[in-house]
Amino acid sequence: MSRRFAPWVGARPALIRFRSLAIVALASLAGAAMAIPRVLIVQVAQPGKEGDPNLPVADFLAQNLDTEGRVSSIVWGVADPVFREAALSGKLKEVPDRPTVKQAIPVADRLGAEYVLSVKAFRSGKAVKGVVELYRGGRKVWSDEQNLEVSVSGAFDKSGTAESIARTIALRLNAGPFNSLTIKPKVETPEADKGQAPIQVTIAPPPVAPKDNGGLRNEVAALLKDQRRAAAITTLRDAVDADPLDLERRTLLVQVLGESDAPAAALEARRAADLAPEKVGMRVEAARAWLRAGRNDEAQKDLNEAVARNPEGSDVRVLLAEVSLRRGDANTALEHLDRAIKTQDTAEARFLRAVCRASLGGIDGVKLDLQAMDKLNPEKSPHDVIRRYDMAATTLDPLFKASADAARSLMQRTIVKPKATETQEALGEARRLVLARVALLAGMPPPSERKASHERWILAHKLLAQSLADLQSFADGGGDEALTEARINLGEAVKQSQAAKQTPTK
Repeated sequence: MSRRFAPWVGARPALIRFRSLAIVALASLAGAAMAIPRVLIVQVAQPGKEGDPNLPVADFLAQNLDTEGRVSSIVWGVADPVFREAALSGKLKEVPDRPTVKQAIPVADRLGAEYVLSVKAFRSGKAVKGVVELYRGGRKVWSDEQNLEVSVSGAFDKSGTAESIARTIALRLNAGPFNSLTIKPKVETPEADKGQAPIQVTIAPPPVAPKDNGGLRNEVAALLKDQRRAAAITTLRDAVDADPLDLERRTLLVQVLGESDAPAAALEARRAADLAPEKVGMRVEAARAWLRAGRNDEAQKDLNEAVARNPEGSDVRVLLAEVSLRRGDANTALEHLDRAIKTQDTAEARFLRAVCRASLGGIDGVKLDLQAMDKLNPEKSPHDVIRRYDMAATTLDPLFKASADAARSLMQRTIVKPKATETQEALGEARRLVLARVALLAGMPPPSERKASHERWILAHKLLAQSLADLQSFADGGGDEALTEARINLGEAVKQSQAAKQTPTK
């Protein structure tokens, strides 16, 4: 049997010792360890024309997963003590140096590993390509693929890039397929009994002045301006690793991750909240990121924590309003926002209140809130523009359909009872609702790539408002021509709304 297990992995001795000591320390806790699902990590080698293109991510990935504690990791190779013991004892037969997933699955069974995690990380031109596949019971249950930058400050950092890739993969696994698994905190090995050793008296050091992260912010801003998001994330992760208790660094990381990877941003925000429970804002950020990722169950967990700690906080109220809006309850959302703005007036609260008022038909209120939003946040980031526009469009879409259905119903009522008080009131209310939404769309410049769909979308609302105006004219005695115009404009409004959804972004 060959004992050259994956020599290309190239794990660093310090890291190997770290994992070995951690596993030995946990060996005495066999009963608890067996409750944790095992995962066999296999780094699949990618051939290269010029040198070895592979990055050694397997051990870094195992370290990150073991820290979280949802699973217990075994890395393919003699560097891993569990794998080495099984190989040297003869438990494993015909173990290849560079395994395939097909070869790894039966080995995982012998090691008692429920999962097999296949990972590729290799340089491809000026980028690193990462491919991850998770298998359970011999079947693929999850996969992910990313292209990442590999240069930091103009130079390729192989080890740093491998660590960054491993952290990202671990975050996505813990936010995805491993999310339902129970976190098992690691138990530290107690120190040896000191016996009669003299008590050492230590003097607490003087308080340290807060670090100035201005240089870090400038570096990240420059990377983002050059559209080097992966490099910015790597820089921030390294900064957080260097000082895990620096909340500002974690906040910056959450903000940047939130623009491209909502689950990872949510996990980082939750970790920051665990480190500083008094910073309720990080709970709010975690919940908001979970909402963007479509993970309402996880969002509710962090929202509950935030409400329990500071129910009257402005940021908590704003998040409660967003949740209510997503559920279609604009009235409850408006109550939360009114209270939030009294406590602290913010651009986000004003934007959400404008959406609420558009939902409820408050035309003047929509305009005032959008003006206040622009004043509080004159320089909006591209991410905020897209996020807010998507929120508005998602809210208005079902409302447009409801208004179009109401217009059809009103058309029949107007033909039968054009002068009835309830008919006149219903026509006025329906048109007021649509015009409020026109005011919201007109006051929110769209992202550049959605300009064409935005023009169709706003035209659909204007045509619907015109249809209702034509119907009002018919009710006031305008004749059959007004009724015909109402029908034509209603049909065109529906067509434009459908075309807006089908218009590709540029």
